[in-house]
Amino acid sequence: MSIFAAVSRWRLWILGGALVVGALLQVNRVLSLAGFLLVLGLIVLGVVAQAKYRPAEMVSRPESDELVSVPNPGPVFSASGFTILGVSLVSDDVVDLVRGNDIWWGDPASSLLWVALVGFWWYLALGPWGVRVRPDGVADRQPLGSVFVPWAALDPGLPIVPGGQNQVFLHFSEPDRVVRRGLRRPKPNILNPQSDAGYVAATINARWRAAGGPA
Repeated sequence: MSIFAAVSRWRLWILGGALVVGALLQVNRVLSLAGFLLVLGLIVLGVVAQAKYRPAEMVSRPESDELVSVPNPGPVFSASGFTILGVSLVSDDVVDLVRGNDIWWGDPASSLLWVALVGFWWYLALGPWGVRVRPDGVADRQPLGSVFVPWAALDPGLPIVPGGQNQVFLHFSEPDRVVRRGLRRPKPNILNPQSDAGYVAATINARWRAAGGPA
């Protein structure tokens, strides 16, 4: 199992470990340089994973008969880095407050912003995002919105195909059947799976045929 696959599988444990590391680095200031390098390395890994990790597999959910694209570890790496940094910065303000030290008026606001930022990254890292191939159609859930495409909305004369930037292109014969929620890009016919787009497109086509779609 690669490090990307392991992080993708154990997301909550990785983030919990980042909290512990942040607290330990705060206790031992000698390790501050190591902590900075660790934060930087995690954020760089997050960017690399987000761009490069596209496994040709999907996760089976037998209880709902769904296939779900594999969670991308990129947000987990980035969330871990920001968690370690946020714990260090916020704990500084907390220690000053407890000791009765002079506090700059912007410190509380800064701490609240860091808590919000870390919470946002945890939301990105732990959310059930990605493409889901369901018995009744295809769903694509993203942090700011989702789209659901029932099989009846797809054009049976045009197969689902992968495209550049790891995208999957759909073709609609009845676009009014497509359901969109939240803040969503204006093109619901383009899916952004976290698994390999070619694999996802083939999986959707197979499920569509099994549901009575094109031969």
